[in-house]
Amino acid sequence: MSRFLLILLLISLSACAPQPTPTNITEPAPSTVIEPAQTQSLQIPAPSDWAGAISHPDGTSESMSVHLDTTKGTLNIEPKVKTYEFENIQGLGSKISFKVTAENEMTFSGEYDGSQIRGQVEENGQTDSFTLFSLFSEPKESLNDFLGTYQFESGESLLINLAPEYNSSGLYFFGQGLMVTHFGTGAIRALYPIAADNFLVGSARAIGYPFKEQITFQRDANGNVTNLTWQTRNVETGELGEPQPATRLDLKSEIVHFTSQDGTNLTGLLTLPATSGATPAIMSLHGSEPGTKDNFGSQQMSAFMASHGIAVLTYDKRGVGDSEGTYVEAASEKNLDLIAQDAIAGVEYLKSRPEVEADLIGLTGFSQAGWVIPLAASQSKDIAYFIILSGPVTSVGHEDLFSTYTNDGENANNYSQEVIAKRLADTPHSGFDSTPLIADLDQLGLWIWGDQDKSLPSFESESNLKGIIAGGKSDFSEVMLANADHNLQQTTQGLFNEIPYSPGYHPDFYKTIVEWLKENIK
Repeated sequence: MSRFLLILLLISLSACAPQPTPTNITEPAPSTVIEPAQTQSLQIPAPSDWAGAISHPDGTSESMSVHLDTTKGTLNIEPKVKTYEFENIQGLGSKISFKVTAENEMTFSGEYDGSQIRGQVEENGQTDSFTLFSLFSEPKESLNDFLGTYQFESGESLLINLAPEYNSSGLYFFGQGLMVTHFGTGAIRALYPIAADNFLVGSARAIGYPFKEQITFQRDANGNVTNLTWQTRNVETGELGEPQPATRLDLKSEIVHFTSQDGTNLTGLLTLPATSGATPAIMSLHGSEPGTKDNFGSQQMSAFMASHGIAVLTYDKRGVGDSEGTYVEAASEKNLDLIAQDAIAGVEYLKSRPEVEADLIGLTGFSQAGWVIPLAASQSKDIAYFIILSGPVTSVGHEDLFSTYTNDGENANNYSQEVIAKRLADTPHSGFDSTPLIADLDQLGLWIWGDQDKSLPSFESESNLKGIIAGGKSDFSEVMLANADHNLQQTTQGLFNEIPYSPGYHPDFYKTIVEWLKENIK
């Protein structure tokens, strides 16, 4: 299983009491270098946590997080896992200095103004500036207060959920607390608490600075979080833009059970929209990874679809979590058909629910699900539509061959798309091939790919599907997103280790799905 598929396992907003307007956080000019002094009179609170950056004269910056104790501390350059320890913090009053030995020795000298430390960094004879924002000490259990789906007046929504603990190759792939997924823009960002109920929005999945947005949560008289406001933030001045209010949606979720054709009992999570009456529904399938009903990606899909009035069934893949059976990763025809039967069983369960419109049930899923969904749709007319994300319209043999040339995005390769395409064209297909099945389907279907996909040949899949559409399948639609990887997140080369630096999904990812649903389903 490629690590792109592993990340899919992980990925893979009422009235309220008035709250005080948060104080703008500014970023003043650097201070002058100070001489070391006694630590006993240091005004900076300790222990304390900070987030900010080293800013270079060329306009670039290195995001960092710092922990300060009375006389020592640690520093991380985000999103790297490696922690650099330092001792002998020197300070007097509001002034502070310390040295950190990373790749080179860095001497930090700055001044604390009550909310920030700002100053200069000396490294290899070069002087840069740095800014650190004081982070609010939020007990981890209290973060649960903010979890949920919030909807703006425009109809767009966002999800606040907890970051999974995952790192690979020395990089964090998520923030260290709350995460936000903005379904209007596709942004997936780490959140940084600066006051009770007040968070700075990071610039990427696992990177803070520069902080260009800010979220403030509001509570009702009983202390329950009911709303939030989203504001743009001027990086230079800290000035906040016009508040955009969003209301927390009352989405209902429950654990459910259904049985596949071979008697295997599967466990799912059904999430219902905050609407009355029967609604369309969709079951979300996994890629080849051992996916669960409530992993990061399942939470995203449930919140997104439910916020648009569609019930969502996610589930523990057979042999995973609370589901029976044996987990198998391989894309053999036998295993794919077995998973297709699980999908059909999920659709049958959705049909039994009075909250669901029985003739508007669909399937969606990433990657390997692109083979499973056509199999299921060819065997069940109860599947009315499907949305396939980074799914193959080609054979298993061609997908495997493609991966040998791209290393599944594990590292850069020397083969151009033209070279790979020629070698695929010269190689006979082998293993399961979804293309003939797709040509015979009569359901509504949408495919979305990224042109920097390194796990499957998206260009070949698009070409094959366009041929099918040209043959008369006008109910099919397809979109190729520029500079998007296998996860449909923004990238430059489609490499796995670019994910922590990504600002999120391609801006057109969710928009494409919303427009298609409005035209075909809603």
